[in-house]
Formats: sequence, C-alpha cells, structure tokens
Amino acid sequence: MRENYLKINHMGKRNKIINELISEHLNSPTEEKRIFCLKELVSMAEKDMDASEYGIYRQKISKGNFSFVDISENRFPEQLKKIYDPPLVLFYEGNLEMLNKRPCIAIVGSRKCSNYGRQVAYDFAKSLSKAGITVISGMAYGIDSSAHIGALTGQGSTVAVMGTGIDKCYPAKNKSLHDQISKKGLLITEFGVGVNPLPYNFPRRNRIISGLCDALIVIEAGLESGALITADFALEQGKDVYSVPSGIMGNYGMGSNKLIKQGAECLLDIAEVIDIYAKANNATPLEKLAETTMTDAEKKLLETIEYESPVHIDKLLSCNMMGVNEIKSALMMLLIKDKIYLEPGDKYCIKK
Repeated sequence: MRENYLKINHMGKRNKIINELISEHLNSPTEEKRIFCLKELVSMAEKDMDASEYGIYRQKISKGNFSFVDISENRFPEQLKKIYDPPLVLFYEGNLEMLNKRPCIAIVGSRKCSNYGRQVAYDFAKSLSKAGITVISGMAYGIDSSAHIGALTGQGSTVAVMGTGIDKCYPAKNKSLHDQISKKGLLITEFGVGVNPLPYNFPRRNRIISGLCDALIVIEAGLESGALITADFALEQGKDVYSVPSGIMGNYGMGSNKLIKQGAECLLDIAEVIDIYAKANNATPLEKLAETTMTDAEKKLLETIEYESPVHIDKLLSCNMMGVNEIKSALMMLLIKDKIYLEPGDKYCIKK
C-alpha cells in the first residue's frame, strides 16, 4: 500500500478526476469499490511517470534523513484522516507522535507584520508551549517564525507544516530555525522530495495546518493574507477560530479584524485558550528547564549585541569572528534562550 500511495502522491497537482477517485477509494463503503479506485489511481500515476526518474526519486527517499507515513497506517495523524481532501502521504523529520499525544494550537499570520504582531505571536506561543500545548505554524517569515521561536523558547514542541519537499528549506534564511525544529519538534509536508516552493503549494499546505490543530489563532493577517485561507479551512473542518485585534489605522491586521467582524472569537488573553485546551485535554505543563549554558559563539554575539543594540545581521556577519553558519546558528539559539529579540529589518536587540 505504501508504494501505491507514493506513486499517486508523485503525480503532483491533482485534478477533479483524481480527487474524486481518491475520495471514493478512502470513503466508499464497499471494499471492491475502494480497490477499483486504487488500481485506477496507480494506473494513472504509472502512465504519468518516467520509470527511470521515479527510480531515482525512490532512492532519494530511501537514503534521506527523514521518514514518511501513509494514510493507511496507525501512525498517520488521526485528525487529518477526517478532513476533506486528506494527504495520502506525509514526509516528516522529527517526532511524529507529538501530534497524537498533546493538544495542538495553530498560530498563523502575515509575513509582513509589525513588531507588535511578532511579539504577540512569540508571547502567545511561548505560553502555550509552557502549558504543554503543541504550536503549529508554517515556518514563513513574520508571524509564523515568531510563533515557532516562542514555542521553542517555552521548552515545548512545535510543528512546521512546509509548502515544499521535506529536503528543502523555505525561506532559506530560516535554515537555523528549520534545523532546530527538526531536532526539537516536527517538520512535515505532503509534497514529495525535491518539490520547490511553488505558489500553488501554500494554499494546499494551509488545509493541513488547520487539519492538525484543535484551534486556530490568527495574528495580523492582511486582507489578502494566506492566513485567511487557513481560517476558512479551519471553519470548514469545524475548528475554533480566534483572531487577535489590530489597529484600524494600519494595513497589517485588517484581515484579522474582518474575521472578528464575521464571528471569529476576539482573543485578548492567551490564558483563555490555555484554560480550554490544556485542561480539557489534560495537557501536562512543562517544568521550566534550568538555565542553559551558552557556547563561546553565543557569548561573543551577545556581548556585541549588548554593546551596540540594535545590530543589523549584516554587521554581525561581517565581524569575521566566526563562520556565517555558526553565527546564524548562535543567533537562533540566543532567540530560543530568550536572550535577544529580532526587530523588523533583521536587527537584533538585547532582551532586558
């Protein structure tokens, strides 16, 4: 079954006929019909593929530092089996079990956001994480990244739902965050190995973000933000949708305000969400870990930022005190350890 689902998934963009066959295969009350639809789908996939190219693709999966799970397996996230148009295959790196063991709250918003929006996303995610709730987002710039960092700072878990293949990092500047999530949380995607960040991928990705969560929080979504697509999916899936209000004079959060006007819950205090989901799901709050010792690289960077705060990342990279990757990794760890914070324009400031 795993091989069949991999072949179907490899077809890429779905059309109406493929979606109908997949729906019949998954939902038909008769086994005969389910088997017939599966054979049709596999036949379509094999006609569509180059056998030699698929063989190379399959080797990459076998040799990759990641795993995959298909919808027929018990390990497949139960929440996603219930949504319309579920993924047949999920590629992942990290701890898949966290999706079934703890309540999950998604935090989404715009890439272009204010410092206020970043801070709210960070603080809310950190509080949820400390309360034993897994934070889900899409690893984009802005609100998504702030939510992931906040969750890691809270010493809890976070899930990044990707709009690319599992072997890609998008955006590339989030490589340090990507690596931290793979070690301490979960990276997950339905897109096959080698798939680039195509515009079509992200709206499809959003249905998985909403499908995995128990509730969705929207922060600073513009009127055309993809976060509103995620909110639509969440409502269709019967999930609770919360929206953090924004000022009416700016452009950052008009989509969030519109959601509230349309009936989304106005969220002013993250304690409201924690009371509902942590208690209802018996989540165990995580004890605050002892202060983590800092590496020499982290100490050097912290001294520089403390002396010149705020400091643009280009200036830190040009100091020649260490390699570029080492600097980026150390900056990410300082963010996670709550020693510094990031202002718009890639400027790092000391946390007082």
